Amino acid sequence: MGWPFGRLAPKLTGTQPGIRLQHALLIGLLSGWTSFAVFSHLPEGPDTRKLLLIIPYFAVFFACLFRILVYCDGYMPPISFVGRLATGRLIIPGYDQVFVAPLLIILAGSAFESFSPLLGFNPLFSYSGAIAVVLFISLGVGPSLYVWRLTGHHRITEGSLRTAGVKVG
Repeated sequence: MGWPFGRLAPKLTGTQPGIRLQHALLIGLLSGWTSFAVFSHLPEGPDTRKLLLIIPYFAVFFACLFRILVYCDGYMPPISFVGRLATGRLIIPGYDQVFVAPLLIILAGSAFESFSPLLGFNPLFSYSGAIAVVLFISLGVGPSLYVWRLTGHHRITEGSLRTAGVKVG
């Protein structure tokens, strides 16, 4: 029926995209192992060190960006930033819970970058571990997309994922 009915229509249980926690953990571990295997075949040198330093930052950036875009496309905050300042409600827990996982992704990625040299870890292990943890947090930390779309405090807008509508008249 198109927008807004496409967003408001009931969805069958199991038809909504979602990743179970066990699968998120296994995907994170598999990606960390794969990145370790790829990084270990790179030649040793200063250019390789720079490349290895940049890759986890890209993983953190794209994981945060992808998660925010998926969750917030078509679901806007209940009031604007100016409205938040005017009312004194800078944090709206029902909506801002969606930004906890990207914040954790940034904290975990920077913690791996900061503490692994201090602990004397091999950069191959620490960067691969950072990628694994970033993907696990990105896929496994709640709220699930289905739950947030049903219970989040947001305004539903058209968004970029428009469904084909029927034009009447």
